Amino acid sequence: EVSFQDGAFIIIAPLEGTPAWKAGLLPQDRIIEINGKQTKNVSQADSISMMRGEVGSSLTMKIERKGIKEPISVNLIRELIKIQYIRSAYLSESNTGYVKLAQFMGRENTAKEFASHIEKQISAGAKQLVIDLRMNPGGLVDLSVELANMFLPANKEILSVRGRGGILIKTFRSDKGDHKFLDIPVAILVNNGSASASEILAGALQDNGRAKIVGTQSFGKGSVQSIFPLSHKTGVAITIQKYFTPSGKSIHGKGITPDLVVQPISATEDERYVIEKLHKKSKLRTFFNEHSEFNETAVKDFQELLNSEKLSLSEPVTRLYLFNELRSTKTNHIPNVELDLQLKDAIGLLKQK
Repeated sequence: EVSFQDGAFIIIAPLEGTPAWKAGLLPQDRIIEINGKQTKNVSQADSISMMRGEVGSSLTMKIERKGIKEPISVNLIRELIKIQYIRSAYLSESNTGYVKLAQFMGRENTAKEFASHIEKQISAGAKQLVIDLRMNPGGLVDLSVELANMFLPANKEILSVRGRGGILIKTFRSDKGDHKFLDIPVAILVNNGSASASEILAGALQDNGRAKIVGTQSFGKGSVQSIFPLSHKTGVAITIQKYFTPSGKSIHGKGITPDLVVQPISATEDERYVIEKLHKKSKLRTFFNEHSEFNETAVKDFQELLNSEKLSLSEPVTRLYLFNELRSTKTNHIPNVELDLQLKDAIGLLKQK
């Protein structure tokens, strides 16, 4: 998902399993070129049209990334994208229910499915719950309010909407409802790809003392804009409303600050270059054709591949990279707690209660 901000196209979050995610694009990356054409004077609709194309065809983008001096060129292969909005897993070693929400879409069906996943985890033996909103760019505001309502007793503020000058327009509050999860301890995972509706849910449960937030600062997208058309097929976007958490904090431009800040395992720029080099040599395609499971054999063989090419990656990055790549081919995505430091610390935080 992309957003037009400050005259540039900013990536909010690459959805898991998509070509952008596989290519290593990150939240806050600025798209400056698509297939050789600069995006400076291109409308958002035209830029999205340029990204679309036949399944299997290629796309080249040039991006600017914070902390990197030179623009980065990225090659993507277009795919038919099928998004699984919700998935869950029972982590038996810690009696934890894990629920991953990829996007706030689907409205009624998504809310019912979300509740069903939680019930399934509780039935399996979950004594605590981790909701993963990392890389969730948002979606339907009403859906985020509905999900927050599931965890709050009646008449708790979830969200306020204010117009220009701070004028209160609307306040969303929890209702009595019968279908609630009021007793199970909750932690929510966020990162800089968690935006909009994700921040509404996280902020509502954090401010009401209903959940602990773990991870890194969220994106900070909490506004409503109206686009006014101008001549020459141009227009101007004006912010008319902003979203505020129950404690009165503006989400827009600030985001949600975690109760516990935890940095994930991540590759350095040099390590990303190593992976890109293997891609260009088609070494990775051969490797993954021969390995379908994440195990110690795959780790050992990948290390031998690196040695043969006189390249190196740290062991944590190697393991995380292989786990993510081999997991992307599976329908049952069970997280690896040892490689997911944010999830690991969220579970530990809940255990302290």
